Amino acid sequence: MVTSLLSDGLGTGGVDWLWPAVLENGGTPVPGELLGRPAGWHALYLLGFTVLAVCVAMWVAGSRARVLKAATAVALAAAVAGVAGQAPGDSAALQAARKAEADHPAKFQTCVERAGSRYCAYPDWTGWTVDWAGVVHRVRAEAGGDAATTRLTIRQRIEEITDLTTDATLPTSSASGTVTVGTQWGGNRVPEFAVGVARVLVAGSEQASQEMCDARVVTTMWLALATDPTPAATFRHLRIDDSLKGSAAVLTPDGGSMSVSAHQTQVVRELLREPHDTVTARVKSHWQQLVSPHTTTADAARLLGVKVPKGPDDCPAG
Repeated sequence: MVTSLLSDGLGTGGVDWLWPAVLENGGTPVPGELLGRPAGWHALYLLGFTVLAVCVAMWVAGSRARVLKAATAVALAAAVAGVAGQAPGDSAALQAARKAEADHPAKFQTCVERAGSRYCAYPDWTGWTVDWAGVVHRVRAEAGGDAATTRLTIRQRIEEITDLTTDATLPTSSASGTVTVGTQWGGNRVPEFAVGVARVLVAGSEQASQEMCDARVVTTMWLALATDPTPAATFRHLRIDDSLKGSAAVLTPDGGSMSVSAHQTQVVRELLREPHDTVTARVKSHWQQLVSPHTTTADAARLLGVKVPKGPDDCPAG
């Protein structure tokens, strides 16, 4: 009943802040200035509540000193003020700031040039640009044609914040040569970013890559996996169903996915069994065909010298 009353008066977020420690797990990290946590009010609430508890204990023990009465009144006022300060939720100014940083990230980021590409990050994550550049370098080293030297913009992006406890899924970027990177790094985030880089090198933009259902998917996955330390295992972990057979969705750094058909999966597995340098040479030699929407998955297998999948093409070229 008490919880119900508090929820009605303060909202769920306000009730959460009545606990000594507040955990907001599961959400995608966001710039610190956008968190909107009422830390000062929470500290005042905890201080007032703690002093009030001590005063009550002294009252129970029989103390009736005048200073105790004054301390009790001050502590109660502090605790009530802290509760009131925590209760209102996100201010209009905070909501506007969140929208601005999500809609226009370039205005709030620091950009650096590394090996011919531009890396743009929010202040909290500028130290990661070296790691991002390392992935871009190894993925681009496998590409042919203009993609081997094309200039990319690596742009950190966040979703407009409505709930700090949920993972973000970003709109796919339509900007040419721009690769999305998130506010998490390490583990699966690294190969997901490699896929993001590869699809832009192959298709030109993230939005254009959504239309891929042909040899370009095979090419994208080869670029992303060719120099990975454990390519087959990474391929499995990138796939939502953790399989190496059949069709599946492969995770991408914007929180979305890229479809890989059963035939494309088979061709990629075959490529990973071949000598790396041999496949790389074939990819570069046949680059223009491999990034054409008119080249089928079976054509890609022939061009790259691996077994052609049997049966009708499950993802014909356009």
